[in-house]
Amino acid sequence: MQKTGTYGNYILLGAASPVKQTLQNALERAGIGEIRSFAGAAPEPAPAPEDSVLLFGCYDVEGGNVDPRWPELLTEAIAQIQIARPRRTLLISDLMVYGKMFGQQRLLGEEEIGYVCHTSADDAAAQWMRTAEHLCSRLAREEGLAVKIVRADWAHIPVLLQAEDGSGTILNSILDILENGAAGEAYNLSGLTQEGLVRKNAEYAKTRSPLAPVRRIPDIGKAENHAAS
Repeated sequence: MQKTGTYGNYILLGAASPVKQTLQNALERAGIGEIRSFAGAAPEPAPAPEDSVLLFGCYDVEGGNVDPRWPELLTEAIAQIQIARPRRTLLISDLMVYGKMFGQQRLLGEEEIGYVCHTSADDAAAQWMRTAEHLCSRLAREEGLAVKIVRADWAHIPVLLQAEDGSGTILNSILDILENGAAGEAYNLSGLTQEGLVRKNAEYAKTRSPLAPVRRIPDIGKAENHAAS
């Protein structure tokens, strides 16, 4: 597959996290531009119009250590792109934003949204990431910024990114959405193929209690169709 993401520098904004470091390492191995990473401080120099900006928050990765200031840092990062107006921005989001859903076990499409308790500490991260998605979609819709969203299944992707040599399909999928995705749109992404996700969903459906929440298994058909177009 041909590499994408070959224009300008890559500016990584937001709290330090295992996901941010893994993606930074993958970009460096790919050798597709200068990589600059910032946490709290505003980038110097500021992002130029030709740069690509990736925004990072908190992710549901087992054993991951994330800066507790991540909501503040992500909000600051979104404010920075509002001023700098880079031509390519990608919010790296997480399946946690789906919240809790009931009903038939199914693959979850980007348009679905479940329940998140606004007063529960356990749901605080999901609420903050959901708010970040809304802010980015608003910037795209109301201010014309080319902000896209990758809503990723981080249970599988980091291992694949670590194994890729710079030309792997996961990195290419992320960069393709960054450069060619529709502004304001979210795209589900997984380390499994759509076929593999369908099989996984069917397995859970056989054993799941009808009273239990739906397991969060993403429908990545939108991202796969985009990559094939």
